[in-house]
Amino acid sequence: MNCLRTCRPALAGTLAVLFASVISACADSNPVASTSPDAKVLYAKTSAPGGVVLTQLPTLGGTSSSALAINDGGTIVGYSTDANGVGFATRWVLQKNGSWNIARLGTGVATAINSGGTVLGYRGDQILVWENGSEFAVGTGYLSDRRGGINFSGTVAGNGGATSSAVPAAWVRSSNSWTRYTLPLGTYTQADVATINDAGVIVGYAHDGNKKQWAVRWTPDPDLSNTWILSTIDAGAGDYYALDLNGAGDIVGGGHTEVNGGNMAYLWAASGQRTGLGSLGGCCSWAEGVSASDEIVGSATNSRGNWYGFYWQAGTMTTLAPPNGYASTEARDINSLKQVVGLGTTARGRTSAFLWQLP
Repeated sequence: MNCLRTCRPALAGTLAVLFASVISACADSNPVASTSPDAKVLYAKTSAPGGVVLTQLPTLGGTSSSALAINDGGTIVGYSTDANGVGFATRWVLQKNGSWNIARLGTGVATAINSGGTVLGYRGDQILVWENGSEFAVGTGYLSDRRGGINFSGTVAGNGGATSSAVPAAWVRSSNSWTRYTLPLGTYTQADVATINDAGVIVGYAHDGNKKQWAVRWTPDPDLSNTWILSTIDAGAGDYYALDLNGAGDIVGGGHTEVNGGNMAYLWAASGQRTGLGSLGGCCSWAEGVSASDEIVGSATNSRGNWYGFYWQAGTMTTLAPPNGYASTEARDINSLKQVVGLGTTARGRTSAFLWQLP
């Protein structure tokens, strides 16, 4: 069983369906970042168990939103619909007066943000960067709400081409243009890129000829510029995938476990040691974000099969439970300020962007 194919909650599919309907109907003729005049700056806070403060982020006037990434400055990016149901790559910034500045960057989805505030996203098969009020085309490729990253130097990691089976690639920035370099596959037949850190290390997962999945890492070649060396992160018996890494090279993701036939979230330390993070009492979990101090977030099931976001540190997993009116939550990213972003979904499938402030 492969977690990314069979165990993912319905939340992930919701975003893809919403965006697909938008792409066919609308193209942004002026994709310049600006503060939306219809932004709802009011937000709801509830005191969650353990002193966690949960904020439901405002939308661009619509009913659906998702928060997918946050940098150490607290800037959040993701997706929101406007009052007409059109979906936009979205950026949220908390102001000193407690209100939210919410900006539409352009039609599409914003999937990542680097420490300098440069935003990565996509519109159809176009990989895009938004920076200082302007939109830049990186190239043709395949990103999703869980695939693709950008580091401080502006190097983008993703999959080149217009389909999910496209080759892994890195786009290296020079001024406001990018050059694509294909990442090696070795003996693997296909690979999906998850993200890149500021040292230029890229992680993801690859498939061999036996349809087995492996967590992999591409490390910059010290002797050749714009060249990466492929290595397998874990040669164990599981079916593994890597979804994020921090500056120290610690990697998180998940993999199939034979213990209960489910999937478990894992931390691979830079030393190579693998640690299983457990679950919230159910069959499955996976990790999606890791901070510089190895604080980890992701999603897991409880004993009743409900999917909830989690926060893990030093062996303890904490539930990021949904507020009233929501059936499940999903934690996507965490920064050094103990701020976690993600989304909640209602029983009818409506998603809302969430921010958890941890104590």
